Amino acid sequence: MTARNDPRISAMEAAMQARAREAVLQGARWLDAAEMAAHAPPGSPPPDPVAWQRAGQIYALALDGRDHFPFYGMDPRGWQPLPALQDVMVILSATQDAWGMAVWFEAVNSYLGGARPRELLALDPARVMWAARQSVMPVDHA
Repeated sequence: MTARNDPRISAMEAAMQARAREAVLQGARWLDAAEMAAHAPPGSPPPDPVAWQRAGQIYALALDGRDHFPFYGMDPRGWQPLPALQDVMVILSATQDAWGMAVWFEAVNSYLGGARPRELLALDPARVMWAARQSVMPVDHA
């Protein structure tokens, strides 16, 4: 039996995935479309997170039949997606789906000195993009 077919490994992977998803949901705020609209500055046009998602500016997790968007991906000054979020999404989309991206943003990152990428996205976007590029580079075991 190969490790790939070992049910113990599959169960361990499933448990690890469940813990990672729970960390994502507990670690950051996730807003549905109505909650996104409630955060818009007075007098500004209503946010359209679905259009932003279609344009690749933000990503969402499907929870309880609704899309939820990461609060950390928004610029509070104009309540638009942070441009760096789109840049990081382009990099990560080569290897990650939405849940994988959410886990990456939530996990402590050695390239960021142990900080979570979501914590630095607005503060140091170039560094977060660099960390994203490092995370998708193939590992050379030579």
